[in-house]
Amino acid sequence: EDGQQVIVYLRDSLPDVIVLDLNMPHLSGLEALRIIRRSEETRNIKVIVVTGNSQAQHAPEAQMADLFLLKPVDIFTLTSFAERLARYTRPVV
Repeated sequence: EDGQQVIVYLRDSLPDVIVLDLNMPHLSGLEALRIIRRSEETRNIKVIVVTGNSQAQHAPEAQMADLFLLKPVDIFTLTSFAERLARYTRPVV
């Protein structure tokens, strides 16, 4: 619901996959993604970005996402992608 809540949540938990909407209050999904990728502790978490804004996929930050989906996305498809992403590990750079 809130990009800032995502960052606070990550202080205590490290999920395998995060789904971010771009339009969130307090901190956008792209800003949250930027923070996630900068942090040593969270940079390897898989991130799925979901948005209704087709132009957002061209933003430089969008390239940091593991998957970029345009709405509408049904829950079955989203869950399937998340489960598949969770099986792969991001190489440590």
